[in-house]
Amino acid sequence: MYRLICALLLATGLLQACSPNTEHSDSAVADIRPWLEMKTTNSRYRVRIDEHYAHIPAGELHAWIVQVTTIDEVPLTPQRMKLSGTMPGHGHGMATFPQAVATEQTGRMRVDGMKFHMGGLWRMRIDINDAAGPDYAYFELDVQPAHTRAPASITFSEQELAQLNGLRLASLAELQADPSNRFSLNSAAAALGEKWFFDPGFSQSGTVSCATCHDPELGFGDGKALSVGTAITPRHAPTLPAIAHATWFYWDGRRDSLWAQALSPLETRGEMDNHRGDVLRYILTHPEYGPAFEQLTGVGADLLNDLDRPGLSPSTESWRTLRPPQQERINTAFALVGKVIAAYEETLQYAPTKFDRFVDALLEDGERAASDLYTESEMRGAKLFVNEEQTPCLRCHNGPLFTNQEFHNIDTGTNAAGGFDSGRLAGVIAVKADPFNCLGVYSDAQPEQCSTLNFARGNHLESGAFKTPSLRNIKNTAPYFHDGRMPSLQSVLAHYLASQGDEDDVHEMPMFELTRQESDDLLAFLNTL
Repeated sequence: MYRLICALLLATGLLQACSPNTEHSDSAVADIRPWLEMKTTNSRYRVRIDEHYAHIPAGELHAWIVQVTTIDEVPLTPQRMKLSGTMPGHGHGMATFPQAVATEQTGRMRVDGMKFHMGGLWRMRIDINDAAGPDYAYFELDVQPAHTRAPASITFSEQELAQLNGLRLASLAELQADPSNRFSLNSAAAALGEKWFFDPGFSQSGTVSCATCHDPELGFGDGKALSVGTAITPRHAPTLPAIAHATWFYWDGRRDSLWAQALSPLETRGEMDNHRGDVLRYILTHPEYGPAFEQLTGVGADLLNDLDRPGLSPSTESWRTLRPPQQERINTAFALVGKVIAAYEETLQYAPTKFDRFVDALLEDGERAASDLYTESEMRGAKLFVNEEQTPCLRCHNGPLFTNQEFHNIDTGTNAAGGFDSGRLAGVIAVKADPFNCLGVYSDAQPEQCSTLNFARGNHLESGAFKTPSLRNIKNTAPYFHDGRMPSLQSVLAHYLASQGDEDDVHEMPMFELTRQESDDLLAFLNTL
C-alpha cells in the first residue's frame, strides 16, 4: 500500500521522492526514481517514465510524469505530446483519453486521465513533436490486476450480450470492392481522389470543395443545419466514415453507388455549381492531375478537343451542339472522375470507440471488468438500447454501423413552415433515371450485380422516408435529421417520444415510454458511440 500511495503522489507531482524523513532537490529525483528510458524510434528524443506506473493496479485513475529530452539529454517541453495504449493480443485500447499538460519544470509533462481497465501486458506509445520533428517511443508495462471488488450491480442476459456483440465494430464485415467501380479499393486512385476531395478548384467559383460540407475536423460533416456550398442547400450534409458500406446514397437514396454520388455535387446548383466539361478541362490542364489521371485511366489531353467550349453539361445549350460520340467520351471520362473520388472516400472508416472497448471487456471478462469502462448510467442505457421490448432503437439502428442502411418515415417529412419533402419516394425515381446508375453504360458492373437497383420500388409508404444515419460518433455530428432541425440528441429523443400515436400523420413511430432517468441513461449510452 505504501508503494501504491507513493507512486500516486509521485505521479501527480505532490511528492518529489518516496524516502521517509529525507528531503531531496528536484535534480536528485531523477537519480533516485527507478526510471524506464527509451529513445524514440527515429532517435530524435529520449523519453523516461517512472517504473512504478507498472505497479498501479488496473481500474485506478492516476497521472503520469513523463520526462522528455533531446537525444543529447537537453530537457525540453515538447510542443505536442500524446499518450495512448493497447493490450497486444486483446485489441483493447484505453478507456480514457489521457491529456498531456506542461509542468513548470522544463523537460516534464504531466499526463492526466491515466487508467488501465485490465491487468496484463500493456504497450504504451508516447508521441512527441518538437523542433526535431515528430517521433514516438514504446514502453511495455505489466499492469497488475485490479483489486477484488464486489460483483457489478448491472448484468446482461445472453440475448443482450449477443445484441451488443453484433453492434461492435469488430463485427463489421470486410469492405468488398464495388463491382461498378473499376478503381474501387485502388490505392493509387485513392491518393489522387484525396487531393481532389480537398481542392476547391473543382467548383465553378474556385471556393467550394467536397471538404466544405464534409470537414474531417467535424466528423466529415459541416456542423450546419443546412449545408452551404455556393448557396444554402435544402438538406443537412450526412457524414462520410464507413460510407462505402452503404447501399444507397443521399438522404433519399437518389444514387446507388459512391462514385455516382460523388459526381452530383460537382454540377448541382448551390453546391459546386460546375459543369462536367469544365471539371475535365481543369483536371487535364492541371500540371499534376493531368498526367496522373491519364496514367490511371488512359484519358489524356486529346479529350480537350471535345471540350473546346465552356459550360458543357446536359442541361446547357452548348452540350446539345455536341455530336453523340463527343458526349459519350465526355460522360465516360466524367464517370471516371467520380470513381477516383469514391476510391478515396472508401478509405474513410470509423475507429473503435469507448462502446467497442466496453463490449470487448464485457464479452471477454464480464460485467465487473466492463464496469471500469462504463458508468452505471451508460450500462443501463446500453441495456435499454438493445431491449426491443422497451425501446425501438434496434429496428433501424442495428449492425456495427448502427444503421440498417434503409429508409424510414419518422414523421419528419413536413417542416416547421408546412413544406413537405417526399424523401425516398422521389429518390427511387431519381436513381432509376440516373445515367450513372449501376445498370448504366458507365458502370463497370454486370447487370446481375445490380440487384438492389433492380428491386428498388417506390410506394406511398416511402413518402417522407429518409435514410437511417449511423449513430457512431453521433455526439460530434450535430445537428440531426435530414434538414438539421434537431440541435441536440435530447431534442431528437423528445421528438421520438412526442411523435408516436399521432393519428393525423402516417409514419413508423411505435409507441414506447421512458422515464426521465431512462432518457438520461439512453443519452449517456449514445454519447459513448
